[in-house]
Amino acid sequence: MAIENTASEERREAAAQLTSHLESGSTFSFIRLGDGETWWLLHVQGGRLPPKYRFFDEEAVSVEHAASTSGLEAHHLGRFVAALEGASYLDYCDSIPKVREHLPKLRFSRPAEALRNTSTATSNILFEWTLYELAGYVGRHRCVLASAESDLLRELLADPRYRQLAGDLIPAGAELRLHQIRDNGRDYSENLDLIKEDLRREIDESGSDTLLLSLATGAKILCYELAEEMGIRALDFGSMVRGLCYAASPGYQTHRNLHNPFLFRVPLDVFAPALERARPDMTTAELSSRIHAQILLELQDLAPLRFNTTDAITGVVDTSRSRLDAFGQARRFYERRYRARARRDSDARALDDAFGRWCLKKGLGVRGHVFRALVRLRQTARRLVGGRE
Repeated sequence: MAIENTASEERREAAAQLTSHLESGSTFSFIRLGDGETWWLLHVQGGRLPPKYRFFDEEAVSVEHAASTSGLEAHHLGRFVAALEGASYLDYCDSIPKVREHLPKLRFSRPAEALRNTSTATSNILFEWTLYELAGYVGRHRCVLASAESDLLRELLADPRYRQLAGDLIPAGAELRLHQIRDNGRDYSENLDLIKEDLRREIDESGSDTLLLSLATGAKILCYELAEEMGIRALDFGSMVRGLCYAASPGYQTHRNLHNPFLFRVPLDVFAPALERARPDMTTAELSSRIHAQILLELQDLAPLRFNTTDAITGVVDTSRSRLDAFGQARRFYERRYRARARRDSDARALDDAFGRWCLKKGLGVRGHVFRALVRLRQTARRLVGGRE
């Protein structure tokens, strides 16, 4: 596996303790109060419209844009608060500054003895749990892993090259049922109860004792309710499936996400064929959008055990030699296998043009270096002219 043992001993122990809690009985729910949920609850409890619940209508968006969707419709407020109050374990994620700032303003009440992260130092523990505990857990339990990226993960797992890259994060003999969320996770708030019944059937049919669910804010409600109603263990799995896939875009949209969890890298010549097998009905524009997102992921400032914010927000790219080499390799693969097809499609051609402009602005390649030099020259000329006036 590519990641070194970088977590502190305290956090590794907290991850192991979470596993002990999960296995302490047949019924257990673990959910997280992230910054998206905090922001949503703050708005809805204040009588305002729920933020960040919007899906792009366009089938593909250029690399200049990054977005993510979270939150729920306001009418789910009661169920959401019930989950916060009744879940077996609530990770307050209060190491995140926005959560810590707004937490006192949120209206919910958990029993004093209810399980939670013991300190900010052991909050947001899902990264460590995935890295250090997932393999052992899925090796001992029959699990359903449900997400908008399960179809992609299934195809990746069928590739020996991916298995080698992933190491033993998902053991070959694990009884892991991969469930694709209906409509690839789009409109999950409107579909929440339909998704719940889909999951109920999947758990019943497979005889699974554990649900690992990636469904943004909706996962909090369903993990709590299904655990209580079915007597299972349910874990709010966040964006960890994207991390396992090394996917720059989520299953519900083709363009870049605002943050990228990182576990290990998957080269484009491994990722792209699996993506095509997983989504054979993609248009050329949709495929191009996802491929562009993957190429740019090679230059993201990625580190394990944290949320990595995209350059669309920070403006920061990693131009170290190793990352430029990986970017160049991915870009050449795209040009060999996909670019001619993209240029024949009007929508995909516009995305390819936007991708080229992004590379120019970042100074990538010979044309990019020339472009950046000309920009600096114009800026210098303006300063000189301004100084004479």
